[in-house]
Amino acid sequence: MAKEEEDKEEEQKEEARNIKNGINFAKKVLATGECDMLILDEVLGLVDHGLIQTEEFEQLISAKLDETDLILTGWVLDDSLRPYIDEVYHLIPENDA
Repeated sequence: MAKEEEDKEEEQKEEARNIKNGINFAKKVLATGECDMLILDEVLGLVDHGLIQTEEFEQLISAKLDETDLILTGWVLDDSLRPYIDEVYHLIPENDA
């Protein structure tokens, strides 16, 4: 394997570890009630890209206390996630500018 390919592979592994750490931190924040609202931007695509499994997503959502609002954003909503989500909004831009 060429050095560039090895570097790219290592970079992807590091990115996956960082994402897992971020998800684990979010679970901790949700479980301890450290905030009233947590927004996880672009998290929905993680399942679609295979970076987290549906079960991990379920664990994240189930860690939430009832009084905490959890907002998840992303371009792709995997159908396997729908049972865990209370509300889904599809936002469409009014112009392309």
